Amino acid sequence: MEVDHIKEKCRHEQCTCEVEAGHPYCSEHCRNAVEFTDEVPRDEAERGGCGCGHKDCSPK
Repeated sequence: MEVDHIKEKCRHEQCTCEVEAGHPYCSEHCRNAVEFTDEVPRDEAERGGCGCGHKDCSPK
């Protein structure tokens, strides 16, 4: 029997990556951005991305 893992959205507000349940962030970048600065670099914010670097997390 195969169990599907529940997916959740990365907790970084501008990130569109999915993470496994119990893992709040998709990358150290997103964790650091939320926990230490709460800001996204200006060029990333203008493009609508979060800067995590994952190709699946495309700007909105």
